[in-house]
Amino acid sequence: MKKGDTNIMIDIETLGTKPGSVIVAIGAMAFNPFTSQIGDRFYLDIDAHDAQRRGLTIDVGTFFFWLGQTEEAKGVLTRMKRVPLDQALHSLTQWLQGQQSRCSGSTQWLWANSPDFDLVLLEAAYRTIGLEAPWTYRNRMDLRTLVQLTGASALKSPLSIQHHALWDAHNQIEVVFDGFRKLGKQAPNVTGFQLTPGELPEQGQYE
Repeated sequence: MKKGDTNIMIDIETLGTKPGSVIVAIGAMAFNPFTSQIGDRFYLDIDAHDAQRRGLTIDVGTFFFWLGQTEEAKGVLTRMKRVPLDQALHSLTQWLQGQQSRCSGSTQWLWANSPDFDLVLLEAAYRTIGLEAPWTYRNRMDLRTLVQLTGASALKSPLSIQHHALWDAHNQIEVVFDGFRKLGKQAPNVTGFQLTPGELPEQGQYE
């Protein structure tokens, strides 16, 4: 990994834990682990009924898990403006390509907690619509491995909403920053973007 590479944290919310499960939200943020800077973000709510019609499945246990969450968290299931699965995945691909184009010649690293969940379920969803995911196994980065190696941790923002894909991506980036500090690879903390409640999307947004 080089300092000029692009790093993206991805988080999803789902109605199941196995590949082929319905995905109801995708959140992603660009960041630089060497400088503690957070950049552009991506968020879309996905129409669960559309995803199910395309062959993705709902796990009853996961559905009841969501019923036990806060009203804010359950918003991912109840917000009216959601996009079809294919639109969400095409939008994610375009956003990732846009982030990559800003750093010509760099490698794009896709982080998740862990890739064996978020990225694998996304890859299965891409296959459902007849596409390959816009990354390979060589580009996956595992937050859990960094935590095990460094003991990295970070306090969640008191404004944070549990089980919100964009908030989760943000909080996971803060853990990466702490891991890089512990590895001695990070400049003094200069954070370029922090979420505020007013910036939480009630429908899809990305930039």
